[in-house]
Amino acid sequence: MGAGHQHIRAVESDSPTGGKSTKGGKGVQKTRTSFVIPQSWMDYVEEEATRQGTSKSQVYLRALAEFRDRHHGTLWDTVDDVDHYDPRKFYTHSRDKQGHSAHFRINLPTNLAGQMRSLVQSGAIPQYGTVESLIRDAIHHRVMQVAQMVDAGDLEQAVSLAMMVAEEVQMEEADKEAEELVTKIKENGRRMLGQGEYARVRAYLSEREDVIDMLPAPWNRVLKETIGDMRAEVGKREGRARR
Repeated sequence: MGAGHQHIRAVESDSPTGGKSTKGGKGVQKTRTSFVIPQSWMDYVEEEATRQGTSKSQVYLRALAEFRDRHHGTLWDTVDDVDHYDPRKFYTHSRDKQGHSAHFRINLPTNLAGQMRSLVQSGAIPQYGTVESLIRDAIHHRVMQVAQMVDAGDLEQAVSLAMMVAEEVQMEEADKEAEELVTKIKENGRRMLGQGEYARVRAYLSEREDVIDMLPAPWNRVLKETIGDMRAEVGKREGRARR
């Protein structure tokens, strides 16, 4: 063995056994192998194992599984052909068939990041060898789903419905605020009337009259009638006071 190389032993791999249950898992036969790799590769494997929170054996197995799937395909088919989208497939490649790729950097909520790491570390889905592969697959599926919604008109309909709901909520809030405003104007005007502050009431009503056009129906009409009634009441009380 040459300098700068490592001899790797006891790396397990899985092979189908025709559905027979064997040691190491149902329908899966465990075998052992060994091979020699450059020291630089070993360093990379150790770094990946630490970063992913898994064993070096899992890093080897995932690399072998990806190689196998790219050349032969498996139950967990991974494809990069966007022309024939299949929601059952896994889309984890970082480059297209021409070798092109684009780089994005995003922030994610910590709880979502934790869920993704747990899923990758579980090894439940072989093609999710890294968090990055899971993210690529998730983005691909969601983009295709939204694109299909747009083509079918479903997304436009959903957006229109959401806008209508928002408008209804806004109308309800505006109606409630207008009612509260009219109620407060009535209370304040009656309090000043009870205190005999007629000049102050007239000035107050003149100021609030500017609000009428700002209110939605029917509260604009209610406020106009309220101001008119209060002015009439002020006139009556001033008349009685002069007698």
